[in-house]
Amino acid sequence: METTYRLNADELDNCFIESLKSVFKNKEIEITVTEIDDTEYLFRSQANREHLLSAIDDVENNRNVIIPDQKLFQWEKLRFINKLLMIIQMNKTILKFLADVNIESGIISGLRTDGHDVVWMLEKNKYLTDEKILNMAREEKRIMITNDKDFGEIVYRLKLISNGIVLFRVKDQNENVKLKLIRKAIDYKNENLSRYFTVLTEAKIRFIKLEK
Repeated sequence: METTYRLNADELDNCFIESLKSVFKNKEIEITVTEIDDTEYLFRSQANREHLLSAIDDVENNRNVIIPDQKLFQWEKLRFINKLLMIIQMNKTILKFLADVNIESGIISGLRTDGHDVVWMLEKNKYLTDEKILNMAREEKRIMITNDKDFGEIVYRLKLISNGIVLFRVKDQNENVKLKLIRKAIDYKNENLSRYFTVLTEAKIRFIKLEK
């Protein structure tokens, strides 16, 4: 009796040994271990063997070799990247912000690049009072971004309904640090950012629930 088992070495266990004992009970057996070549099947057919060996010889001697257009590859790569970016953008939360006149241009550019709708008071009307700016943010359902802590005091003192405020308290007013912080806050709260008075510092981010 001859039986062939084909399996991965990791599959060898006590169950396999016991099954061998059961099949060949009280018999002397010989076990030969052979490493399987995954490409062996390619040579089973004489036609396949000749074709494969001919193709290898062509490659080694640079015959019948088709070199693809590299520009086409680059174009397809760009198409794939653009499509991937579009998918990411579609699944991304887009927020509406109203940035105070004192917010740095780098933060405005960064948020707009991320796809967010940002109105910057420096571009819109830099002479409006704080109360009017807050009213505009509320009416347009925008999250207020500012470096001025007075906005928080106005909201709580006058009990104004706010659509969310983000206050930066960053040393040296480093706009790169600020941009990283607000992106982190957006990733953490997404559209729920409008429910909070958010204070951004280098040490931590504080989310204070606003009364609606």
